[in-house]
Amino acid sequence: MPNKHFGWAPGKLILSGEHAVVYGEPAIAVPSSLGVGITLEEQDTPLVLPNIDSRLTAAWKEILPPHGYKLSIVSDLPIGCGMGSSAAISIATLRALAATKNFQPSFDWLFEQGFVMERIFHGTPSGLDHAVSAMQQALLYRKEGPVFHSLHLQDLQLLVIHSKEPKRTIEMVQHVRTQYPHNQSIIKDIGAITAEIAKAPDMSLKNLGKLITQNHILLQRLGVSTPTLDKLVEMACANGAYGAKLAGAGGGGICFALVDNSEPIQSIAAKMGYESFSMTTKERP
Repeated sequence: MPNKHFGWAPGKLILSGEHAVVYGEPAIAVPSSLGVGITLEEQDTPLVLPNIDSRLTAAWKEILPPHGYKLSIVSDLPIGCGMGSSAAISIATLRALAATKNFQPSFDWLFEQGFVMERIFHGTPSGLDHAVSAMQQALLYRKEGPVFHSLHLQDLQLLVIHSKEPKRTIEMVQHVRTQYPHNQSIIKDIGAITAEIAKAPDMSLKNLGKLITQNHILLQRLGVSTPTLDKLVEMACANGAYGAKLAGAGGGGICFALVDNSEPIQSIAAKMGYESFSMTTKERP
């Protein structure tokens, strides 16, 4: 039987700090229990890759040997909605590659090699997404440097709800940049929320939920939310969530709710016609 080598990596969510992080404020990203698995099967042929996306093919070819393996992928991570799917693919691939060489990859190796693939996807990635995937724990991040600090948050249960509206990252980033002279106080308030969470990572779910919802209200004021995202946040908070907010650049995409039982809100979201994904921030064994 041919040898098979496996690597897995989690996706991520921004718990707090979207947009403000561009202007020097901190952001907190957390790993997802949802992720991507990559298997490299040894075989005496040129590299065999699944035909998924031309950028993904190019990224794989940058780091994998041109001969000797067949790659397969499994994923329960939603793709293209701001949960770090490309970073998870990158880190899972690198872990599988390390397994072929029988060595335990360090964070530094995964982080540096992860940039090779992530640059093909994003041009100038911050490094945050694949840093979370590589470290598999919450990170406090600042753009300058960049600087990453491990953050020992409690394990959280989150329900991610997709608005069915495509995310508009470039448009939303440009909107915030254009309005920045008028919104500097909002940016600083978002940064203050992130700092408060970082200073008390074991705060009660009730208090954390309040801060998460306050963050969403500030993102509303920045003009990056949508009526649909607002509706889903309000629905979650009215049905047992400790708090909820959009995640990512906004203009569509996803929101998430902090819960201790995702089923009631997930059921309501389904009746409203929205797909949702239950996840935790606990590292998968």
